[in-house]
Order: sequence, then structure tokens, then C-alpha cells
Amino acid sequence: MTRLTIDLPDSLHKTLKSLSVMSGKTMRDMAITAIDKYAKVKIEKQNISYSDDILEDEADLILKPVIEEYAKQIESNQFEGHDWEDVKKDIE
Repeated sequence: MTRLTIDLPDSLHKTLKSLSVMSGKTMRDMAITAIDKYAKVKIEKQNISYSDDILEDEADLILKPVIEEYAKQIESNQFEGHDWEDVKKDIE
């Protein structure tokens, strides 16, 4: 298992906390379930089979379009960097 620390907006934190209390699950378990479901949907849209043990070449395939675009921008000296929201939109 790998540790991930994220900052959540207060409203999302309160929602997650409320849902976890109502369901009797921990916030950690609820977050893992939500991220897992989100990942499955995104991966399956790219016609890649999803498993709990994603292989490195499968991860590369998922990220390839975004990485290629960033490489082109860097090569042409047009890459100015992006904040997380921009990167997230590119991946989706």
C-alpha cells in the first residue's frame, strides 16, 4: 500500500465524513473505493482492461497522449508548466 496525502475542499471533506458515518465505513475506505471506481471508468474508456495490479506498460499507455503533448510543447519551447487543474483536464 502507498500513502497519499491530499488537500480536500472543506465541503468535500464534510460530505465524505457524513457519508462514512452513515455507512459505517472509514473515510479512508470510502476514499479508496471512490478513487478505484473513478480509475476503472477512466481506464475502461481507453479500452484498457483494469486490474488491481496495473502493469507499468499499461500505466504508460494511459499517460502517453498527455506526455507526448507536453514533450511537443517542451521541444518547441512553448511549455510554460501547468497547474494540477490543467493537467487533470488534459488527462480526462
